[in-house]
Amino acid sequence: MWVIQQDALVSLPDDVPVPTGSTRIDVPPDFGEQPEAYKLDGLRLVRRSEEEIRNAQSRMEQLTLTQDHIARIKRAIAEGRL
Repeated sequence: MWVIQQDALVSLPDDVPVPTGSTRIDVPPDFGEQPEAYKLDGLRLVRRSEEEIRNAQSRMEQLTLTQDHIARIKRAIAEGRL
């Protein structure tokens, strides 16, 4: 089961009681494959616009460290530059 608790979407086992102050919600069928395509809007899970999805993917790509980046950081640490 999925619940919204303090502005966060939380997955809980189906056999536990819904925590106080939480709201149980049904997630869309494709949520498991594309959770990044959705966002919380109050007590609802709504689909992001295509532009929001593209922007989020772009930000994630920019924040990803490559093996080359990691090697350079390790080298800088070893040389005392970081």
